[in-house]
Amino acid sequence: MRISKGIAFGLALVALAAFTTGIGRGELRAQDNLFVGTGAPTGVYYPAAGAVQRALDGSGLPRLRIESTGGSEDNVAGLRSGNFDLALVQSDVLASSGSGLVALFGMHDEPMAVVVRGGDGISSLSALSGRRVSVGPAGGGTESTFEAILPGLGLSRSSFTWVNGDPTGQARALCANEIDAYVFVGGHPSAVVQQAIASCGATLVPVTGVTGCSFVCATTIPAMYTGVPTVNTVGLRAVMTTTPAMPEDTAYRLTQAVINNLDTIRSLHPALANLQAATMATSGIPIPLHPGAARAFREAGLL
Repeated sequence: MRISKGIAFGLALVALAAFTTGIGRGELRAQDNLFVGTGAPTGVYYPAAGAVQRALDGSGLPRLRIESTGGSEDNVAGLRSGNFDLALVQSDVLASSGSGLVALFGMHDEPMAVVVRGGDGISSLSALSGRRVSVGPAGGGTESTFEAILPGLGLSRSSFTWVNGDPTGQARALCANEIDAYVFVGGHPSAVVQQAIASCGATLVPVTGVTGCSFVCATTIPAMYTGVPTVNTVGLRAVMTTTPAMPEDTAYRLTQAVINNLDTIRSLHPALANLQAATMATSGIPIPLHPGAARAFREAGLL
C-alpha cells in the first residue's frame, strides 16, 4: 500500500513525540531543545510545527520538541508556566489572553465561511439583515469571532435573528429552510460546508471590508467546493508565539530560517500551501513581534 507524503510525515511526527515522552524534560533542555505546544496529532497545529522543524534542519538551531496539547488555551498556559518555549496559538485567543507574550510569525489561516442557500440572492452579510443566522454553540469560538467582526461592517448581533445550535445540524437546517445562513470557522475543505453544497446547492458569501478587529486577517477560500468560485473572506490565524525571555538571536535565526525555507514548509501540509512571507509579520497578529523576529522581517524587506 502506498502512503502519501502527508500521511507519512504525520506518522513520523507521532513517532517523534512518542520517543521524546520517554526522555526527561530536564535532560532535553540540557541538550538545548525548544519545547513547542501545538494541538492534537490529528489536527493542523501538530504537523505545522513539524514543518517548521523541517525548515530548521541543518540551521544549527536547537531542535524543536513537538508537544501534543489541548490547543491554544493550553499553549498559552504552557508558555506562561515555562513548560513551552514556543507555541502555536489562535489569534482570537491571543487577543483575549496574550498579554505579555510576543509573536515570531503567523502561520496558516482558518477562514470564515458564511453558507447560504443557492438561489436566495444573498451576496453579502448585509443582505442577511433580519434573517436567521446560525453561529454554532452559544459562547463558542465561531460565535465570538463572528460577533467581533460585525461592528467593523456596520452590523451587530441584533442585525440578525441569532440562532445557536449544534454545528453538525447546520447543513440540514439550511437545506430544510429552518435557517437562512450558517457560519463556520476552520480549515477547508470541510464536511460541514460540503454537506449543504451537495444537498441543496448552497454557496458562500464573501466577507470583506472588515475593520477594527486585530485578530482576523483577509484571506480566501479557494475554489475547492463544486460550483463555488474562490471567495474573499476573513479568518483567524495560527501564530507562532513565545515570551520576551527568548534570546533575540534565537528568535532572529528561527524566523529567518522559516522565511528562507517557505517552499519546504508549504509542501508539507495542505493548510500551509498558501503561506506568504509578506503577510506573516503583521496580518491577523494581535500581539507585538519579538525584537529578533522583527529584525528578520526587516532584513527581508517584509516589515
